[in-house]
Amino acid sequence: GVNLYDDETELGGHYLVGVTHPKALDHYDFRLKGRRKIDDQIIYDIEVKSKHGLKTAFNGRVAVLDSVYALLEVELTPNRAFLFPPPIRQFTITMRQQFSNFGGDFWLPVGYQSDVTIEIGMIGLQFPPIVGQRVSRLTGYEINVALPDSLYERRRRVIVDSARVEQDSLLAKTALTVPLSE
Repeated sequence: GVNLYDDETELGGHYLVGVTHPKALDHYDFRLKGRRKIDDQIIYDIEVKSKHGLKTAFNGRVAVLDSVYALLEVELTPNRAFLFPPPIRQFTITMRQQFSNFGGDFWLPVGYQSDVTIEIGMIGLQFPPIVGQRVSRLTGYEINVALPDSLYERRRRVIVDSARVEQDSLLAKTALTVPLSE
């Protein structure tokens, strides 16, 4: 999945420099939009805008915890340079991610939401927009736990006979499909 804390984010074949990249100041303008308090700690709300309109980068906002300067939440959308070849006319995605501390320097994602809209069409043919939403919750992190030696004892090799798989496809034999819901 996507981790917006990473230095680079791969999205639809595009590589976007992250807002925490060591050279983020070369790619982004940051503007303090406000401050708020949560449990006696100050949170800085910061607007993020890409500096260069021709380079694929993010626009949006981040919330940073004072004193440790860790990301608490992020809402980012790729800029106008985030383009795809026809027949895709428009692809927009807004990603929101929340982070929490799991001891010491470990700030890991605990939630992810995205809204996607894709418009497909060409001259004489236009499809209705495709809209999707994704919500994920991440739990059960364990930091620096001992791993059993059995994980490293042997290598497993999976061999797939692709000719056999193509020949024995249930879909090819029966032409059964699963109908899509509205």
